[in-house]
Amino acid sequence: MMKNAFFEFIGLLGYDDDIAHKMAALFDSLTGDRKLFGEFLLKECDGDEESLASLFHADFEDDELALNYWVVSYLFDNLIEYYRDDYKIDYDNLSEYISEQIGQTFQVSYEEYNKIHRQNNQFNVFSDDFITSFRYVCQQLENQSEFTLLHVLSGNDDVNYFVIDKANKPRLFTLADELGLVVE
Repeated sequence: MMKNAFFEFIGLLGYDDDIAHKMAALFDSLTGDRKLFGEFLLKECDGDEESLASLFHADFEDDELALNYWVVSYLFDNLIEYYRDDYKIDYDNLSEYISEQIGQTFQVSYEEYNKIHRQNNQFNVFSDDFITSFRYVCQQLENQSEFTLLHVLSGNDDVNYFVIDKANKPRLFTLADELGLVVE
């Protein structure tokens, strides 16, 4: 059941069936018998004894973002291409990435975001964080195209953005809930 849901999740992110099947099998092992995921960690991710011990002791029910950490840091980083940055987003690189993904020119800038953010948030000018920035980029993308962004949280101070079809967003949120992944 989880394997099928993760397969669908990866497909709706825009990746082909071959990679979705491989990732679904690994996700299934991560959430169940972690042996296959441990082998993947050693072979593909330069895993060491410490990361293996951490994997086998991870408690996904106690830590809301523990599963996300493993999915983002190992599955996504090693098997697919997406936009990853730290919380101080490089707007030029993000604009270029989105333009490539949607097949048309797309441009956002920190200066424009900052101007809009300050106008809309006059009393809290210090709340310049990546969540409001994410919402700004989403709004601009949705206004200019049939696409939006999905952010898969990792539990670290990074951003992990996927350009998705706007129509797929509700289903992706439903699947994320079923899978125990935290997304926005």
